[in-house]
Amino acid sequence: MLQSLKFLFVFLFVILVSTPTFAAETKMHLWGEIPFLAAGNFNEFQNIMKHTRDDTRKILLEEFGSLYLPSVMYGADAESAAHAIANVMITFDRMHDEHVAKANIGIPKALEQQLIAHFDSLYRDLGLTDNERRAVFTRNGGWNEALRKMRRNNLSNTERAKLYLEWLTGVDYLLYGSYTVIQGGAVSLTLTMEDYKTGNTKTLLAKGPIEIAVQNLAVELFRELQKNKYPQWKNPSSHLEWLLPAESMGKKNLPREVKLYCQGQNARVPYAQELILASQGTEFRSGGIPQIRDTDIFFVADLQRTVENYFYFGKTYTGDDPRGPVRSGAGFGVIYPRFVCVRGEVSPAVRAEQDFYRAYRNVASSSLNENDRSQAQTAIEFLLLRMDAPGARALYNNSFPNSAAALSALAKLGFSFSDELKAQLME
Repeated sequence: MLQSLKFLFVFLFVILVSTPTFAAETKMHLWGEIPFLAAGNFNEFQNIMKHTRDDTRKILLEEFGSLYLPSVMYGADAESAAHAIANVMITFDRMHDEHVAKANIGIPKALEQQLIAHFDSLYRDLGLTDNERRAVFTRNGGWNEALRKMRRNNLSNTERAKLYLEWLTGVDYLLYGSYTVIQGGAVSLTLTMEDYKTGNTKTLLAKGPIEIAVQNLAVELFRELQKNKYPQWKNPSSHLEWLLPAESMGKKNLPREVKLYCQGQNARVPYAQELILASQGTEFRSGGIPQIRDTDIFFVADLQRTVENYFYFGKTYTGDDPRGPVRSGAGFGVIYPRFVCVRGEVSPAVRAEQDFYRAYRNVASSSLNENDRSQAQTAIEFLLLRMDAPGARALYNNSFPNSAAALSALAKLGFSFSDELKAQLME
């Protein structure tokens, strides 16, 4: 028996020691009361505003006439009928207003409770433990007594502010919202998160039937507080300065006109790689430009196997085209491309691509015999593919065992490359 107890103790000890433990997430505390204010009724506002005064008079007269004339025709006293019908219409309008007012009673509290309930249920639905929660609702137990104290005493604004800070110790955000009737019984809900220590706010929005809208608002709040925080976008070309064309340039500019414009701005036409990297940041981040749309055709400075104008074609024009998105305008007729200009040095990676394409063009016009020319161009094609250069051809993938072998073949044919360029290929 004693031996069995010893074994059980050791077994439990091993389980406890070997069970992994995870540090609890740092939690944000949200104040547990969320006031919602009725912000208006867009539906009634639109119905009222879309009618002129004459339209309104006409509607009222038609409503009145539809009841009044039959009454008179059946022998009712005209004046008495008019008064009676007018009172009925006024009573119905007043009852409608009262029903609307009653419908709003309890909505703010219901929204608060439904929002918190849906927010908490998301943790359960996703199987997140209490340790993994990054946000919880909280409330100071002495809040009501503190409010009574404030109402009983004539406190200065400074004293009130001090009390607020004491009561809200440990709270990170105050939440408050609004609801607006839009159409067909649907509502627009807003929820503002306020860091009361700094005054910074962030407002969330959800629309739809009220029960759906409050669920969606809870999801938005959950995503805002629970989702992982990722590093901000890093400008990959911080040495570059981008210039968008002036509106006076319009939308029909030939490549030569684009070059002249950029030169006039003490800038240059960007290469495709520079253009893509900048567009990934969008125009809303430092170092970014407007995103490239699928239907865009941009003029770029790239030169490949021939000396002609090259363009970056959006996805609409690329599809399964083996030439890729950077190619000449062959087959497109006259192209009026979109463009941007850039100031700054070309990156080593882009210079390397262009050096190899330049070498390819030089091979084509060199005095090498046909066999050596073919071997040199094959080696260059292989290296372009290894660099993932725009326009590289996949069919050369197995031409050499590695970059060193391709460089060696070129060296034997009299080609030399900088140590910087070789280092890039060996990475």
